[in-house]
Amino acid sequence: MQRVQAATGGLKTGTCVSLRLSGSRRQQALPAPRAAGGGRRQRLQLVQPAALGKDEESSPTKISDIEDILNKYGGSGNGTGLSSAGSRLPQQQQRPGAPGVNGGMGNGLFLVLLLNFGLFIGANLLHMPALAALTLNHWKPQWWQFVTATFMHANWQHLSSNAFSLLVFGRMVEEEEGALGLWLTYLLAGVGGTVASYLTSPHTHTISLGASGAVFGLFMVSVIAKFKPNLKRLLEFVILGQFVVQQVLSEFQMATAGRGLTMGGMQVGHVAHLAGAAVGVLLVVLISRLPEPADS
Repeated sequence: MQRVQAATGGLKTGTCVSLRLSGSRRQQALPAPRAAGGGRRQRLQLVQPAALGKDEESSPTKISDIEDILNKYGGSGNGTGLSSAGSRLPQQQQRPGAPGVNGGMGNGLFLVLLLNFGLFIGANLLHMPALAALTLNHWKPQWWQFVTATFMHANWQHLSSNAFSLLVFGRMVEEEEGALGLWLTYLLAGVGGTVASYLTSPHTHTISLGASGAVFGLFMVSVIAKFKPNLKRLLEFVILGQFVVQQVLSEFQMATAGRGLTMGGMQVGHVAHLAGAAVGVLLVVLISRLPEPADS
């Protein structure tokens, strides 16, 4: 989130940037066709099926054994999801919009990044004046600016750092909570960051913008979602957790010391980062208190 402050004699810019598918054949008597010339009937002989050998009689048992082995080791062996008997093995269900089995970007994250990049191109490259009203104007704020400002960025360095964090941590949140969970976290944490940024300097000639508050909310949700009684998940939790804790502690120290970092000549809004992280934790706590859905 960037902040542009108007000082005496010029503008002072500041940024809040965050580093996210035989039976036996029964012989049936068929009516004999009439000959074309006379009234005699002709018999149609049916060939009796050959008797099954011992090897063929035991084939169902062999197929069953193969299926047991395939199911034991969790695969069909042919990469198509079909067992040797031709039946489709159960496929893993996925949330709508969640990343596929190849670990690619989900639809929710794609839309978030597309919106961020599209608005950046329109405002910074095409210089569309109407997009300037999407940033948060502290002097005379509009309610919708607290939301739209989370999709705006002042320069390429600001956008690229937030986009990288969104790609990493946003993908984790979408894998665990789906596209709806990703968007809910982004919007609520982002609004929390813009509100905190406004409250630090209300009714001043300041402009706030950026997705860093939303990024810090995704930080917290992604790490807490990894906390499960599983060795792999615990390892992920430790690695990601220490990174997030370092980031939050650093923001807290900067905010309490009263000296903000600058990036590209713009001031970093540390309070907005902390507010986004707090909203992320609060969101996880509230969701954890919801009753589990009853089994049908």
